[in-house]
Amino acid sequence: MRSFILATALSLLPAIAIAEGHSPQDGRVLITVGGDAGPMQTASEGAQSLFAKYGIDLAGAQGLDAAALAELESAEVVSNLPGTQTQVTFSGPLLSEVMRAAGAQDKGALPMALDGYQPEISAEDIAAYGPILATHADGIPLAIGDIGPAMIIFPKIDDAEAASRLDPARVWAVFYLGVAE
Repeated sequence: MRSFILATALSLLPAIAIAEGHSPQDGRVLITVGGDAGPMQTASEGAQSLFAKYGIDLAGAQGLDAAALAELESAEVVSNLPGTQTQVTFSGPLLSEVMRAAGAQDKGALPMALDGYQPEISAEDIAAYGPILATHADGIPLAIGDIGPAMIIFPKIDDAEAASRLDPARVWAVFYLGVAE
């Protein structure tokens, strides 16, 4: 089932939403963020089907392409690839900056993977632990169909209880960031 959902999602990605103020030649939207920065414009009614499948309302949402994400304050975090011990350097904007850019400063995040998995990351955890929305691993863009287009990565957390609690928030194949109240 997960493979079917992923295949369906991948077939829709070329048509996914284009942010207001960006034209299609500005770049393909990598991440859609809920919030108050919208209104979101979509390429076609069909482009909304992945969002509709997961019950996502695009009112107030904003699409961010690679250029928009690159303008945000970023960081690098050395961590392992999911399911392996292979260490890589992940890079991308601070999650707090992505949320701020979407008009959701000081709010929690609800990152959603292409398969619908969506944990909550509280505003307090974002502020305390500084996770990033990784878009690259060792300088290479995260590929859709692998762990891309983005992944939530936390810097090393020394507090074992907090690290264990936040491990489920390490989401890959992130295409949408909802806003937690």
